[in-house]
Amino acid sequence: MKVIIFAECRLHYSFEYDNNYIFPGKMDAFSTSIIKEVKTDLEFYFSYLKPGFIKNDIGNKKFLYEEVEGWHKWEILLLENQSYLWCIYNQDGDLYLQYLISDNWRKFTVIKDLTKTNGMYAFEYFGKIFPYAVLNYDAFVIHGVLMEYDGKGIIISAPSGTGKTTHVRMWRDMHRALIINGDRSLCKKKNDIWTGFGMPWCGTSGEYINREVPINAIVVLQRGEENQIKELTKIHAFQHMFENIVVPKWDSKLMNNAIDMFEDMIKEIPVFLLTCRPDEEAVEVLRKEIDKR
Repeated sequence: MKVIIFAECRLHYSFEYDNNYIFPGKMDAFSTSIIKEVKTDLEFYFSYLKPGFIKNDIGNKKFLYEEVEGWHKWEILLLENQSYLWCIYNQDGDLYLQYLISDNWRKFTVIKDLTKTNGMYAFEYFGKIFPYAVLNYDAFVIHGVLMEYDGKGIIISAPSGTGKTTHVRMWRDMHRALIINGDRSLCKKKNDIWTGFGMPWCGTSGEYINREVPINAIVVLQRGEENQIKELTKIHAFQHMFENIVVPKWDSKLMNNAIDMFEDMIKEIPVFLLTCRPDEEAVEVLRKEIDKR
């Protein structure tokens, strides 16, 4: 078993039988051997069960939601005991990865893994499930880069293809900004301050570190002919950002949790709209605004 700690939570990762599964290397940046001395508010459990331990017939199931992503489809089912079954299907419609999730979203068990990746894909895919889990525990995830500049946390959010990665890497090259996560910003209040945390899932960016930083600004990036910045009203900030918050469309309670937290965040943190070209001047326009705060 390995234990990784981030965002004031502890994730226990274990295999319950001897096989060829391996621990993902990216866990090393978050693992710790001093378990008892590290204070955490929450514990999650991620494990594998021996194939066949849970039979295919696990009681009545209620369909909640399904979605197609690229070449695979996933669906979530509600079981009689109020736990969840998360199923992933390949392009031929065959079930090849399946998680059993406890009703309180704290225990996640891989009960089927036919990906032939020695557990690596199952752990990576868990990064899609984890943002829903933390909604029960005063945290949420924004689809956007989390970076640190001069001790200030900045979230950069934009649709794919807008130039978000280019913009953030210019920040790194020009002002030695730290990219804490190149794809997802895990947000949680710590000592009454909204804080951004690194976590071991970062989309395809490959950029993540184990670090936390107070969030000072949220930036919505969009392409334009001129480099211009303006602070959004709270209503417009919500309209621009809500689609980038990871929320479950099948669960109104969890969705409302996310809405409440984000509304609280934008009462305290400014949200900017940066219309820009993919050039260094755009970085300077934003930097000058950040330096005022």
